Amino acid sequence: MTQNLSPQIARVLALSKAEARRTHQDKVGAVALLLGMLNDREGAALKVIEQFGISTDQLRNTLE
Repeated sequence: MTQNLSPQIARVLALSKAEARRTHQDKVGAVALLLGMLNDREGAALKVIEQFGISTDQLRNTLE
């Protein structure tokens, strides 16, 4: 399935799956996906969040 995805999306999905496993979730839900995006230091989502002045540490703590 990942062969049709861009490298960036594949990376975020892998990070999201790791977050889901870390929190003992059976599926990748919205929270795991957002945490995966926060963990992708090269991703556009993280840059947008930071541009809005949102603390990524505070957001991560709120989600966890």
